[in-house]
Parts: sequence; structure tokens; C-alpha cells
Amino acid sequence: YEGIETLIPVNKMEDIEQRDDLGINRDEYGIKVNFKDPINQKNYYLFSFETANRKFPDYEVFDDQFFEGNIGFGVFSDAKSKVGDHIKIKLRGVSQRYFNYMKILIGTADGGQDGPFGPIPSSNIRGNIINKTVNANYCLGYFSLSEADELNYILK
Repeated sequence: YEGIETLIPVNKMEDIEQRDDLGINRDEYGIKVNFKDPINQKNYYLFSFETANRKFPDYEVFDDQFFEGNIGFGVFSDAKSKVGDHIKIKLRGVSQRYFNYMKILIGTADGGQDGPFGPIPSSNIRGNIINKTVNANYCLGYFSLSEADELNYILK
């Protein structure tokens, strides 16, 4: 098997704003994490947020379309969050291909409810790993390589 990827750099997270007005009903504790997006280049990002309230990290992918060269941000909230909770935050710079893969994977894992055209049907999501001997015998997954910045935050 072979998977090829390019190392993508990422800027450091600059600050964290704690919020108590997040979620659908605007009554959830959460955070907004800010970072500086490099100017004059297309960038793709993957945020992950880990807490004891969830079995798996919460992932968010986005590009810099709406904040090119300015301050970008990721937001995390959870109805179960409370003062004293620890949140492990990772920001990764990712390739466009990995961004596209993760966007489909996250949309499928969420049941496709976030899509503008309704539910996304279940399917095998092919990544960039190929079987060099028998191409039809591909494996699921994606070989990714990215620079990451990590912070730990405690809700106050």
C-alpha cells in the first residue's frame, strides 16, 4: 500500500475566548479559538476538540475563504460542558485533498444533517491509500501529514 501527502504548516493559535452563549439555544459553555491566517495563499484547516464528556474528539474542517489573511477561528460547545472541564484543542494545517476527505467523512458521521441538500447516503469513502499490486483492493482511510498546534484549556 502507498499513500502520498505533503506536509502542511499551520500558524499557532493566538487566544481563546470563553463563551456562555453558544449552541442552538445560546445557553452552552464553549470556546472560540483564534489564529492568524497567512496572507495570499489558500489554506485548509482541521480543528479537533477533546473533552471527558465525549467518547471521540469533535472535528471541524474549513478553509480560509471568508477570512483570507485575517484572524480565523474555530468554535466548540457542548450542552454537557461546565466550569472546570478540560478541553484539549488541536489546530492542523491540511491539504485540500484531506480537507475534502474529512468534510465528507464528518458529514457522513453526522448523518448528513449539516448538508444543504439533505442527508448524505452511507458509502465507502476512499482516501489516498492505494494498493500498488491490485488497485481494486483498496483500503479505507487516509494517510495524512500535517503540522499541528496544541493547547489545553480549562473552562472557568
